Amino acid sequence: MTRTDLLKFYEKIYFHEAELREKLYVRIQIVFAFYVFIVTSAIYIIRNIDYSGGALAIAALILSVICCIVMAVSIFYLKRAFWGNEFKVISTPEEISRHLENLKEHKVKLEEYNAMYAYNKQKIINPEDGLDNFIFERLQRCSSHNMLINEWRSSQIHQSVYYFFLSLIPLLFSAVVFIGFDLDLSSSQKSKKTEIIVITNSKLI
Repeated sequence: MTRTDLLKFYEKIYFHEAELREKLYVRIQIVFAFYVFIVTSAIYIIRNIDYSGGALAIAALILSVICCIVMAVSIFYLKRAFWGNEFKVISTPEEISRHLENLKEHKVKLEEYNAMYAYNKQKIINPEDGLDNFIFERLQRCSSHNMLINEWRSSQIHQSVYYFFLSLIPLLFSAVVFIGFDLDLSSSQKSKKTEIIVITNSKLI
């Protein structure tokens, strides 16, 4: 594989990882939407459970709390995949142009030096070749770094989704107990009973 082929290959990797970065952000947002629904459901059960249900109510409460704890672990991994990841980008056009000018100035200085000290001539690098080397190295370094970052983020999302599905198990059992045994305080079937007092007129003798 020639240097030109490698440059094209690194370029494809660079843009692929940039695209993958955005796809992972979208995936994280979708997973987060499910988190909101699950956490809201668990909190609803905890706030509206009828503790007169005795052991069943306590069981539903414990299962809901376990769901929230496991969900917190899942959110921890999701947070790591979303925040604190630094992606490297290649130099801006302005930086590249400035680097080329520096290379040209350096070439002029070397030519002057070689003219003065012919016995100790220094190798002169063509500015265009030097710029190609600069872009090649930057692209290689950025592509490698971003690839590793995306691999790490994918692993964190995988862990997050694993604990997400794990949290559904206690929530499912809690919901079955909560709904199946009518432990919802806000349920229409839980309307307060009204006592009717019948007063009869007694005859005076």
